Amino acid sequence: PVEFFSQVRTERAIRRADVVLLMLSAMEGVSTTDRKTADMILEEHKACLIVVNKWDENKGQATTGEYVKYIEGRLPTLRHAPVAFTTALDGTRCWQTIDVALDLYAQTSTQVSTPALNKALVRAEQEHEPPTFKGSKPRLLYGVQVAAKPPTFVIHCRHADKIDKKYLRYLSTRLRELFDLSEIPIRIFLREASR
Repeated sequence: PVEFFSQVRTERAIRRADVVLLMLSAMEGVSTTDRKTADMILEEHKACLIVVNKWDENKGQATTGEYVKYIEGRLPTLRHAPVAFTTALDGTRCWQTIDVALDLYAQTSTQVSTPALNKALVRAEQEHEPPTFKGSKPRLLYGVQVAAKPPTFVIHCRHADKIDKKYLRYLSTRLRELFDLSEIPIRIFLREASR
């Protein structure tokens, strides 16, 4: 029962949060519960900062770069999330961690103008066109941002139902790069449209 109610409280906290700080222990590593929590964070499209606590107890067993690679391997759904190393006992790097969280919050509030979004869509499509599916050639026509926290875009397309998840991942990654949102998730919805 304790674990069940803990998970329920975690789910509620993630839904309420603008930025989630996922705390890990440097000595315990990534647990199954941490992986489940990471999946919840991804499902809710929340900005996340991974905080590795008790870094002082590491005593040179791993460098920060090695530990980041370990986290990326164990939590691939949060590969985009920045990682902070702290020691809460003496407050080492705690304020810097809060600064990173505030920066993530600012990123989630980003508003992209419609002309800038449409230029980015043209560029992304020129660099990598959506694959043809059974003779149908999908085309990205135009897009608009409909929400923030996280930035949410509706892209009107020709043959929207023929655009696969792989191309949608490419588009999401490319837009995050073009608008300097590489550390936060964005949401993309495709709508069928014609000119």
